[in-house]
Amino acid sequence: PRVLPPFPPPFPPLPPPPPSPPHVRTSWGTLESYSLTHVPPGSLRYLAPAFGMLFFSALFLGMLDREWASYVKMRHKWLAQRSPHNLCVLLQVHDRFIDAAALELRLRRLLPAEVEAVLPLSWPPRGGGGFSSHILPTDHYELAISPP
Repeated sequence: PRVLPPFPPPFPPLPPPPPSPPHVRTSWGTLESYSLTHVPPGSLRYLAPAFGMLFFSALFLGMLDREWASYVKMRHKWLAQRSPHNLCVLLQVHDRFIDAAALELRLRRLLPAEVEAVLPLSWPPRGGGGFSSHILPTDHYELAISPP
């Protein structure tokens, strides 16, 4: 009978690993001095990245707190300005038998001093893109932004 070699074939033994380099060097290159390769095992210098991370995180959160406070002040100042889009209300009425004039009459009864104008919207046919709006035409624009 035919004899097959053993599988897997035996490999020769590996040579012993080289001795680890001693950690007694006193000078390092520029890039090496920023890495952790030259720090002896068990040294407290391993904690330096953690302390650095905590320091920069606290610095970032402090700056974010300042930035957020100034952003909120500027945002409220911006929103306090009078502008036409803050004075318009878009109502969608599903009643086909009420037109803009009848709706204006009803709204003036409810809010006599608050209604400036009620104007219809012209919607495009189904499938059309966009719509042309007459919510605030140019002749009402000056009246809308003028102080009361």
